[in-house]
Amino acid sequence: MKTPKPLFLTAPLLLTCLVLSAPVRAADTDARTADTILKIEHDWIVASQCGNRAYVQGLLADDYKDLSYDSPKALAQVSGKDGGGGSAKPDCMQHLPHQEDVHVELYGDTAVASGTGVLPANATRPERRFHFLDVYRYTGGHWQAVFSEDISL
Repeated sequence: MKTPKPLFLTAPLLLTCLVLSAPVRAADTDARTADTILKIEHDWIVASQCGNRAYVQGLLADDYKDLSYDSPKALAQVSGKDGGGGSAKPDCMQHLPHQEDVHVELYGDTAVASGTGVLPANATRPERRFHFLDVYRYTGGHWQAVFSEDISL
């Protein structure tokens, strides 16, 4: 005659089986984190400085708006919206802008990144510091930039 197994042993086993059998959507879950937005912010800077037109075009939504002081020129040069620019720059990492005090807020399918940007001095200009704000929308399994603004400090 078999002895019945205590319920307190069976319940955890069933729960473990349910958790392990649930579909995992790692790309969806991982992509919706503040760390992902911080990485996108960094990659966007590198792509813009180094002329990676494909990355920038893939990041910017069709309805992307930029209210930054130099947006028409910078966007056209890197994204190729004027048909030119976007060539690789071998020394692009030497004067790479960086961000400080970046704060990311997630609101469902929307993310807002803000902080201070620093464009290092070079032979033709002094250091430039500015406050930035970038808004992203999660669609089609990835983040797209929909709005940017920076204000000189």
